[in-house]
Amino acid sequence: MAISLITPHDIKLLHAIEGAIGTKLTEYKVNDKEIVTILTQISVAKREAEMKLDETDFYEKE
Repeated sequence: MAISLITPHDIKLLHAIEGAIGTKLTEYKVNDKEIVTILTQISVAKREAEMKLDETDFYEKE
């Protein structure tokens, strides 16, 4: 399964993709509050990883 997040502005593009692949994609409704919680967790984890990389001078060229 793949998830594509689209806005109302993406509908024409989505229909073009469906035409190209010959398959109608199904809509999966999600709870907005759940998504915000998950995105917050992702942002925190990403920031923590970036801080650890900074501590190890990961981005420094040798």
